Amino acid sequence: MRYRLHADHLIYRRDGGEDHSSNLRLVHAECHRIHHANDGQHNLTGMQRSA
Repeated sequence: MRYRLHADHLIYRRDGGEDHSSNLRLVHAECHRIHHANDGQHNLTGMQRSA
């Protein structure tokens, strides 16, 4: 089974976030869909910004 990953912006582009690696994280496609379906209010469990 293949899992798809999406690049997720920590600061949304609509809020001035850029496409730099420091503003991106990889998330599972379904988690990304849920996150945006809830307008970012859903907690992406275990997904923390790494330094």
